[in-house]
Amino acid sequence: MCATRFSRRNQAMSDVWSEHRNNYQPVADFYAGKSILITGGAGFLGKVFIERLLFNCSEIDKIYVILREKKGVNVKQRLQNVLDNPLFSKLKETRPNDLDKLIPITGDMESQEWGIRNNDRKTILENVSVVFHSAAEIRFHKPLKYTLKVNVEGTRELMNVCRQMNKLEAFVHLSTAFSQGERIHVDEILYPPPHRLSEVYKLLENNNSPKEMKRILNGKLNNYTFSKAIAETMVAEEHGNMPLIIVRPSIVGAMKGEPLPGWTDNWNGATGLMYDMGRGVNNILHGQRETVLGIIPVDYSVNLAIVAASKCINKDEVKVYNSCSSVDNPITCGHLEKASGEHLKKVHNGKGSFKVYYFKSPWIVYGVSFFYQWMPAYTADFWLRLKGKEPRYKYHIISSNITISLILVNPVVPGGGGKSWNGGHGKGPKEGDHEDQSGLISAFASKRFHNELQKCIKLKITFGAMDATKVDTPYLSVPDFYAGRTVFLTGGTGFLGKVLIEKLLYSCSNIDTIYILLREKNGNGANERLKRLISNPVFSRLREEKPESLSKIKHIIGDITVFNMGLTSHQEELLKKVTVVFHLAATIRFDEPLKNALNINVEGTREVLRAFKNQSKLDTFVYVSTAFSNTDKKEIEECIYPPPRTLQEVYKRIKHEDPDEDLCEFLITPAAEEPFKGWIDNWMGITTFIFTIAKGWTRVLYGKRNYVLDIIPVDYVVNLIMVAATRCESTISFVKVQKKQSRMRENMRYFQSRSWKIKSTCTSELYATLSIPDRKTFYCEAADLKWFEYIPTYLNGIIRYLVDRK
Repeated sequence: MCATRFSRRNQAMSDVWSEHRNNYQPVADFYAGKSILITGGAGFLGKVFIERLLFNCSEIDKIYVILREKKGVNVKQRLQNVLDNPLFSKLKETRPNDLDKLIPITGDMESQEWGIRNNDRKTILENVSVVFHSAAEIRFHKPLKYTLKVNVEGTRELMNVCRQMNKLEAFVHLSTAFSQGERIHVDEILYPPPHRLSEVYKLLENNNSPKEMKRILNGKLNNYTFSKAIAETMVAEEHGNMPLIIVRPSIVGAMKGEPLPGWTDNWNGATGLMYDMGRGVNNILHGQRETVLGIIPVDYSVNLAIVAASKCINKDEVKVYNSCSSVDNPITCGHLEKASGEHLKKVHNGKGSFKVYYFKSPWIVYGVSFFYQWMPAYTADFWLRLKGKEPRYKYHIISSNITISLILVNPVVPGGGGKSWNGGHGKGPKEGDHEDQSGLISAFASKRFHNELQKCIKLKITFGAMDATKVDTPYLSVPDFYAGRTVFLTGGTGFLGKVLIEKLLYSCSNIDTIYILLREKNGNGANERLKRLISNPVFSRLREEKPESLSKIKHIIGDITVFNMGLTSHQEELLKKVTVVFHLAATIRFDEPLKNALNINVEGTREVLRAFKNQSKLDTFVYVSTAFSNTDKKEIEECIYPPPRTLQEVYKRIKHEDPDEDLCEFLITPAAEEPFKGWIDNWMGITTFIFTIAKGWTRVLYGKRNYVLDIIPVDYVVNLIMVAATRCESTISFVKVQKKQSRMRENMRYFQSRSWKIKSTCTSELYATLSIPDRKTFYCEAADLKWFEYIPTYLNGIIRYLVDRK
């Protein structure tokens, strides 16, 4: 039966192609010599638009990308941040010069006519032929008035600019298939809006209660889909002579094809749902196993929009294309659960494939969630507080082996879960536009200790006290993490600093640059101090084996005791490339006046933080303290303790008395293994103690023979610092996660309790008009998706591009 259906489909496509073959223009030829304008270029869809257009349409002239300045980062740097994404790796390798075709334009969709500058405005009005408008506010819980301002008024302002373009051939508006989510059957047509925009603003003036807001939404799923429905009506009514196309993707998932199968850059949509279902974490859902999920790969939707723009002929007709899979190639929650579980079971050595429970009643879901999520979360937080720890739990890195899950992630899935849509896509194109074993972690423990540790880990995982993914999750190797990175160090001429620099250069040979902060000292300038540093015996191994690596050490003249480290504007520009900071600089003299020690160790740290606070590329800030910063406690755990006094209180006391503080040395000893055994360059810590006892000079000691000395080799400390920087993750309390979960579950509840039929007849008809080569390049026909191949690819992408990047 299935074979017969596909046979008929292929015959229909062949008939359509026969009608168009004589006057056919390949898609790439349409874009040759043309300039494109893209909004939302830093988003998920936007990145794929840029990459696919540059790679598949090599003769394209320019791509203008409208971006706004964000968190102090200008548009040039934001575009560069976009291009740093792995998605563009193939383009960089094969045709790096094509990236020069990208031109950032400063603009903001909340401003009149996007606030585009006059010179930029003139450029795009004279040159742009096709516009892809993908920028939008996609968060469901933003205030409706704000969402309308961005998604409706912002689109109107862009259209005001675009209708003045001399060469405009297509304006493609990216909407959502769930803008009509109150309907079971969604065709590729324009529907009447829930309200006129002017009426909505009047209603919002005096009505903010939940009951009134529900009445305003008029059956729409949330503020986002409501605003998109209004925007569709607005663009259709006001497009005038502009050739207009509306593309409605359903649940946009990871990339299916080249350049990176499985690539995604966020946890939205089906991504979190798929991963957590497979790992047994998200096993309580509101909906049914038979509910159809309208998942569509991101490259399918982007290809559809690119092809649709090239086939836009009639300026008076508004073309609507649904990019979805729910009719021609449906996948249910049950199929997704099975495919995800089976694949993750292979990936995680037999772990996974947990049963998912579906409930039709939201009240049952709330009840089950209370006992299986909220109660364990509150209990876990309570016990952590009793132990003096801050409540914390990983958000994305979650265990699949905890029987009673402490986290239940219900991602926002527009159109997923319980309500299945069948989408019509008949206008779209058919198959026819045809080691970290490198010495970074030393073997510190005996075999017996290692075996006992493994037993403890297994027990903790079994009883939910430890996250299994902390043990199992595959990370980048440490050298791979540092490859191509720029590192900044303070305290680079100190004991720890020297070893850290040497280790980074020797073990992570592909590191880009190491900036070290140096000040003039004892009449020696920064250049002289750098030369003396490199001549130290600790670098002898590098001088013999990898002498060229020493050129990667660059100095930055500065002082941590000066505001913003005394950096010049040129130095600040250099440091924008920094992705990892190691702050080691400190005064370690015990007899230093307290005021001086505070100025260096506290205020100095504040200035380093100030310098990097708003750096967009910074991944990790490592602050090296001492294990003896809390000597008032017998047991010192790996947590943040409250300070003995506030800084202001200490400064007040310094004015009136001579404080006497109990201090204890940080017992860092010579190198155990690298760069050569026993290396040390000072008499501090335990060094003098060991030497004088061995020589017989010290025979009388204060203490007891059975006192434990906490000694650690310097290379062990440095290795830990380096590895810790590669595993930097934020933490969040159990209860905070549950609060976030509740919001996500509310977002998803409507989608998991119904099924939709979103037709895509127009998409299929458009696809049928493509030649065979163009179908292979600009694939966008959901009927061709092989789910049990795509879902493992999707999951591998989640692990590689979301989990591993942590």
